[in-house]
Amino acid sequence: MNKSKNNKIFNVPHLRFKEFSGEWKTYRLKEITSYMNVKGESKGWDFVGVENMNKNIGGVKFNCNNAIIKGILYQPNDILLSNIRPYLKKIWYANKNGCCSQDVLNIRIIESNKVDSKYLFYYLSHDIFFEYIMGGSKGTKMPRGDKKQIMKYCLFAPYIVEQQKIATFLTLIDKRIETQMKIIEEY
Repeated sequence: MNKSKNNKIFNVPHLRFKEFSGEWKTYRLKEITSYMNVKGESKGWDFVGVENMNKNIGGVKFNCNNAIIKGILYQPNDILLSNIRPYLKKIWYANKNGCCSQDVLNIRIIESNKVDSKYLFYYLSHDIFFEYIMGGSKGTKMPRGDKKQIMKYCLFAPYIVEQQKIATFLTLIDKRIETQMKIIEEY
């Protein structure tokens, strides 16, 4: 694969642990994931819309709404990505069941023996991915990502065991940051 045309994946920093030395493989999203489009309904507090996704990979702020809302079903380990104004970097790793709006892409791993879902979430949370989406987006005022183009994005991944260790390490860092932010808010 030509490095210059490969979504800049060779510019993404690669976290390695000294006990691992295996080769990293390249996958296109369409080889390992699929968009989920199963429709259903959930309570309002399990609904994810573009408006309650926080920008800059800030997670989701759920409503305290008991109403039944229809949408696309998601489940734990799915990756929800706002398809409107991708430059806002709205992405969330689902930790429960619910449903999302049509403007939120529900990405699910279909090749779990090749790529860990949490690793993929961290990989897609990188600025390079959002720049890639914007490169193929349509519209000016409210640009939307091109779903076909998004699935052509290249992922660079080590063996699954190393991916899981990387994802665990990054999750620990996220939890530490979250704890520190709560302490700062209290003071």
